[in-house]
Amino acid sequence: MPSTTMLVLCSKRYLETIVEEFEDWRDEGIKVTLYGITPKANDGFVLISWSKSVPEAFHTKLQKDDDIFDYLTYSPVSE
Repeated sequence: MPSTTMLVLCSKRYLETIVEEFEDWRDEGIKVTLYGITPKANDGFVLISWSKSVPEAFHTKLQKDDDIFDYLTYSPVSE
């Protein structure tokens, strides 16, 4: 199974907290690859990769967390 990559945009104020929360999903296959502040909008971002399928509970967390503005998921096309 190819890995899945996600880009999460969030409040910069809670960036560190969100990264720590994502680290709690380590046993589910998550790896925080990069995080920081965007230069134009000054928002927080987190780039994560999954070695397993993304759990539905994680998608639910992203949808319900008011400090997460948006996210996108990228899965490479298998040849």
